[in-house]
Amino acid sequence: MSGVAQHTISNEKFLTMSTNLLAKLFFDSSRTDAKRAFQELCDGKKVGVSRVKMDDESTLDVLLTLNCDEYCGKISFSSFRSQLGLLLQRFVDVLKEEQPVPVMEEQGGNAAIFKLPILHADNEIVNALILGWAPLAAGQLELRLMYLDPEQFRVDPEQNK
Repeated sequence: MSGVAQHTISNEKFLTMSTNLLAKLFFDSSRTDAKRAFQELCDGKKVGVSRVKMDDESTLDVLLTLNCDEYCGKISFSSFRSQLGLLLQRFVDVLKEEQPVPVMEEQGGNAAIFKLPILHADNEIVNALILGWAPLAAGQLELRLMYLDPEQFRVDPEQNK
């Protein structure tokens, strides 16, 4: 039998934990530390966010990645931080509604995303940011900030007539 603990956490609790961890890393820490983490993410590195103690006293190392493949324009720390702030505010708003958090799982259940993207326009360039996650090795979880192609969210005004 494996010594790996399996944990189940509600989507709402997981979204709350993720929101708090991202806020701590990018808004509650010094600008220098936040910028360093951002640069490491842009360099393709996994950034250690926190070691979370579970109810059964086991621990879970939470790592963070950033996928900018679909980012439109040149990403900067200031624009990323602004977009992340909007995403975290969206999470807070959804949690306050006390409704089920929308989640989409990858086939096979190895990864998932919160179906709560934000669209952000900066000088008429639109970007879409979303948060997903996947288990890594035993005792590790990867939070995945991802930019998506914003065109998939475009609404044709002619269709709404």
